[in-house]
Amino acid sequence: MKKLLALVIALVLLFALAVTVAESYGDNSVAEEADVYTSASTTKTVLSGEARAAAVDALVKSSADLATRAEAGAEGYIAPESVNALILSVNPDGSVGLSTISQWKYVTDDAGDQVILELTHGQNALNLSRENAAGSLLLRLDGASYIVHLRVKDADEQAFSQEAYDEGQFNAHYSGAQEQLSSYTITCDATAIEVTYALIF
Repeated sequence: MKKLLALVIALVLLFALAVTVAESYGDNSVAEEADVYTSASTTKTVLSGEARAAAVDALVKSSADLATRAEAGAEGYIAPESVNALILSVNPDGSVGLSTISQWKYVTDDAGDQVILELTHGQNALNLSRENAAGSLLLRLDGASYIVHLRVKDADEQAFSQEAYDEGQFNAHYSGAQEQLSSYTITCDATAIEVTYALIF
C-alpha cells in the first residue's frame, strides 16, 4: 500500500511539473493555472526562512565541483562527496524528461541562488538549453526528498573537438567522447525548494 501511495504521489508531481512548464512550448490547452507548490501534494512543503537556509547549506555541501578532466587529473585532486540527483524537464511532446546526473552544483551569491548543470547532449540537455526553460532537480539528503525548481538563465554548448577533449577541457564525467557529443553548461535560477518525507524517488 505504501509503495502504491508513493507511486501515485510521484505521478501527481510529474504531471504538475508538466503543466507548469507547458507554456514554454506554446501549449495553450491548459485553461487554468494552479499553484503547483501547494496543490500538487499536501505532503510537500515549500521551504522559507531558516528552513530554506538549512536546506541550501545541505545542497551546497552535497554538490559536485564540476571539475574538468584536466583539473580532476591534477596531482592531489580529491573529488567532493557529492550526491546524484534526478533532473526533470518537459519534452517537446509534453512528456516528462528524466535523467540521473552527478554533475550539478548549488551556488549562492548576491545575485541569488543558482544551480549549474553539466549535461551531455540528449533530450534533457536540449530541453534545458533554452533561456527561460523550466525544470526541477530531485535528490535525497538525510532521509528527506528535496525538489529544487529551476528556471534556465543561460546555456553554453561546448561542441566536441578531439583537441579540446585531449586537453581535458570537458567535464571529468563527460560521457560523449565516443559519439563526439556536445556538452552543455546550464545555469539556472533556483526559484523554489520543496521538501517531502513521503515521496520516494
